[in-house]
Amino acid sequence: MGQGNAFDDFGNFDLNQGIFTTMSYNDGWQTAPHGNSDSDAYGYQGTLMALDIALLQIKYGANTTYNNTDTVYVLPDSNQPGTYYSCIWDTGGTDWIIAGAAVDCVIDLRPATIAYEEGGGGFISYEAGTFGGFTIAQGVVIENATGGFGFDNITGNRDSTVTATVMSFGRRRSTEPSSTASI
Repeated sequence: MGQGNAFDDFGNFDLNQGIFTTMSYNDGWQTAPHGNSDSDAYGYQGTLMALDIALLQIKYGANTTYNNTDTVYVLPDSNQPGTYYSCIWDTGGTDWIIAGAAVDCVIDLRPATIAYEEGGGGFISYEAGTFGGFTIAQGVVIENATGGFGFDNITGNRDSTVTATVMSFGRRRSTEPSSTASI
């Protein structure tokens, strides 16, 4: 990953973090815009992450029947024991990532690229100030996103539908990979 030291060196494109691979010595998302969690009770990676899943699929093949129904993934909205980052492996159905809090959120429906580039370990969906959220594994399509009640930034993919309600106290921004639209 282009790092010189396993600890406190995040490597090329900051890929040496737990948010992208559970094999990192740098737990959680240490370069998050809202900082790193100072608690052992939340803010770490709680599942295999995008780079781990990609490696296991190369070695053993992909499980093509896991989570193959309609699924709603709800962004965590508080820092409490058990709040963590996870990578979504989903093989079918119509799926959603939703936010419900009255804080700003980022929802990014693009899957990990598994390359030495921004997004190589995934793009992170999270609510501001919360040390937990989602990345999406390579090859996974999440079709829908719904923002919360803050100033939300939602990035779609080629198969996505973004839902947001214009509020008098909030504004939504939706970004498709090829264009930008204000909602």
